[in-house]
Amino acid sequence: MKNQINNLMAILEKKNREDGLKFRKKIAKFQNIITIASGKGGVGKTSITVNLAIALKKMKKKILVFDGDFGMANVHILLGEFPKFNLQDFLKKRKSIQEIIFHSKYGFDLIPGMSAISDVNNLTKAERLNFLHSLKSLKKYDYVLIDLPSGMSKLIVDYINFCGKLILITTPEPTSLADGYSLIKLLKLKNKNMIFYTIFNRCLTSSNAEDSLARLKKLCTKYLKSDVNNLGFVFKDDELVKSIYLRKPLLAFNENSLFSKNISLVAENLEREISIEKLCHFTDEEMLNLI
Repeated sequence: MKNQINNLMAILEKKNREDGLKFRKKIAKFQNIITIASGKGGVGKTSITVNLAIALKKMKKKILVFDGDFGMANVHILLGEFPKFNLQDFLKKRKSIQEIIFHSKYGFDLIPGMSAISDVNNLTKAERLNFLHSLKSLKKYDYVLIDLPSGMSKLIVDYINFCGKLILITTPEPTSLADGYSLIKLLKLKNKNMIFYTIFNRCLTSSNAEDSLARLKKLCTKYLKSDVNNLGFVFKDDELVKSIYLRKPLLAFNENSLFSKNISLVAENLEREISIEKLCHFTDEEMLNLI
């Protein structure tokens, strides 16, 4: 399947005829708003989000990250940058959605979250949905990555359900795996068409990672009649800890680290999965006309 997708996309990119142009125009309208969440805290979700954004940017993609860790926004801290405006300015109608977008020095754009927990608790569903509709109006991005807080609050479920795609960050630890499965189960009950991806972080060995993925897949298949698409395993790397203290994303200054190589592979796998999903939006007749 991988070779078939790559060959088809390569053929279409080379064609300079009307059908090829129609294909590219249709692809341009396909937007990917993806929520990134975890069943429990402390699994490295924000670090993965930031470095994944950089990896996708290196693949010539236009990326927007929204720091949705409401009440404890910290993406900008990992970047070592301090935006002037944030989500609160938009919700209070002091700034437009475009005006609160911060252009990071790492090549991707950022919508900073809020750090006022009281304001988060007072957000109405209408306010949350208004913001999400505003995100969808930003058509120039190939990917919009929403870094959500851990857990299963109503606010989190609303955001994930609206977007329809989730990257679950988990670790091979039994408690993390159990919490991740619980989140998938809850979301599956809310939206049967939800698309689930996984990234296993802080893996110690390949066999341990594979066994953990197999257990999660078995649970989802048996009890939820669903499956998860694993984007890759990220192995424990002490260099990542150093980068956090330096407030510099590891992939930005050390592409050869184990973590960076793992995240780059995750980005390639995500792009491949999205390419397959895009092709699924075409009818058989459209596909025949393109080949």
